[in-house]
Amino acid sequence: MARWLPTLIFVVCLNANCADSRSSSVDSTDSLGTDITTAVELAPCDDYVGGPIPMSTDIAVEAFPNYDEELAALDLSSLPEDIDLSTEDSLRRGIVAYMLEQKFTELPDVLKRDELLAAGPMGHAVLAAYLVAQNKGDEGIDLIFLRRGLHRYYQCVRAFPLTLEGFKESVYDYTEDSGYFFESGIKDSTRYIRDNHELLVYIAETVDAADTAEPIVRETEIMLGGSRSDGALDFLVYDHDGKLMDRSPFMAFSGDTVVGSAPYTCMSCHIIPGEFSFGRVFPDM
Repeated sequence: MARWLPTLIFVVCLNANCADSRSSSVDSTDSLGTDITTAVELAPCDDYVGGPIPMSTDIAVEAFPNYDEELAALDLSSLPEDIDLSTEDSLRRGIVAYMLEQKFTELPDVLKRDELLAAGPMGHAVLAAYLVAQNKGDEGIDLIFLRRGLHRYYQCVRAFPLTLEGFKESVYDYTEDSGYFFESGIKDSTRYIRDNHELLVYIAETVDAADTAEPIVRETEIMLGGSRSDGALDFLVYDHDGKLMDRSPFMAFSGDTVVGSAPYTCMSCHIIPGEFSFGRVFPDM
């Protein structure tokens, strides 16, 4: 039976030192009505989620190594009390708003350093991108370091289940929902789409052998609405073994298959034109 428990999973990790291994208890009942409890393992903050397919720095700046070491070497407390965003372009402001779970239209021109220090990993990542730009003699926020910070902490701060089975157990079991096949240009493959507009859950399975009785699911991408206070979508990607990953393959305009980072590549497709918020369910591709 499908279940929808957004408040169980999507608890923002406000502690800068997130636990190495995290789990969430899910209350349920068996077929006899007996109470049972299962533990769903969540994405940890001590390392990247990673994935079985490599990312290249030619395509994704998120693939540059040593983010943790570079972050640790920065003295974030040396920044001024007021972090000025008034001259930032819409892209940088949009990413900052998404990282801090604030609506793009409500993001202030000035952020407080101490509030960001207290906001946990994402707040630290925003401050770090600001300090990196200062150290280079640039104004504002360093976009590359900002993207690397988003990539480093997104899955753990959003507390995503580490496995697809964990997602089905603790968030929403979509397996009995009907769907439809769709030829996807951006994936250069067939996708099986399930849309639950009532619960704002959107499932896209990239499949091989779609014309057979048992298509092979190569990748499962999930978008969740209603899980964030800023009204944007959350983006989850699971590999062929049902393991959470922070990347996904796409077809480039050149015709080559490239591996982009998640959620950034997902966000770039699902941006609402003119708003720089990331809540567009069906992009034109």
